[in-house]
Amino acid sequence: MFPQEKSLSLVPEHALIPAHDGAYRVRWTREQMHRMYDEGIMDQQKRYELIAGGLFQKMSMNAPHASVMSKAFRRLFRLLGQHFEVRSQSPLVLATDGQPEPDIFVLRGKEEDYDNRFPTQDDALLVVEVSDTTLGFDRGRKGAYYAEAGIAEYWIVNITERQVEVYRRPHADPAAEWGFAYDAPVIARVGDT
Repeated sequence: MFPQEKSLSLVPEHALIPAHDGAYRVRWTREQMHRMYDEGIMDQQKRYELIAGGLFQKMSMNAPHASVMSKAFRRLFRLLGQHFEVRSQSPLVLATDGQPEPDIFVLRGKEEDYDNRFPTQDDALLVVEVSDTTLGFDRGRKGAYYAEAGIAEYWIVNITERQVEVYRRPHADPAAEWGFAYDAPVIARVGDT
């Protein structure tokens, strides 16, 4: 239990949102998340992502995930690093209720453009998630959130099926579970040219 001065009392009443199961959930902002870190409410040893106001603890990486992510980062950096900033697992600001940490992302400009600020969705050209155990989440909620933010290109490096899923053309989609989607993905499998 948290001491009273470090309780969740910093959550305003209007941040409580009803969930599908009848319970209420808190819709967090980036400011609240950073404040909880600063005040020691959130474990400093763990990493969290803020996606559409929901706090999600980042899972620890298994060996295949770490290996694939490292290889993909190096390849993208070799291809694009002279002209763009290529980052791995650092914050990307999406509106007031989002701060995911994509496995890899490509930004407009150079490294020094981000010395005093986090990059935003307006800076992001490509977001890549390496996925095995979180594939459903990456295809679903996280993908919809990237689409809502207007991320033009989103790749999922699907370790299990040994393919890269390339999502383009984000758009509002009332029929989609989260209200936003990408066009059907282009699939590139290992061995395709």
